[in-house]
Amino acid sequence: MFGDIYISIEMAQDNAKKYGHSFNEEIKLLFVHGMLHLLGYDDESESDREVMRSKEKDYINK
Repeated sequence: MFGDIYISIEMAQDNAKKYGHSFNEEIKLLFVHGMLHLLGYDDESESDREVMRSKEKDYINK
């Protein structure tokens, strides 16, 4: 077992509105983001953040 992913429904709703996409898209993004963290990816530095964003897009678009 890798760990747990917790998604705040309220935060997902707020983010969806803030970033102009659907609630379902936000849930997918938060889930993939959480999985990447569990797999060892990090987003502390700008270069790490770019790698995570690229991976998020790849997985979401599949």
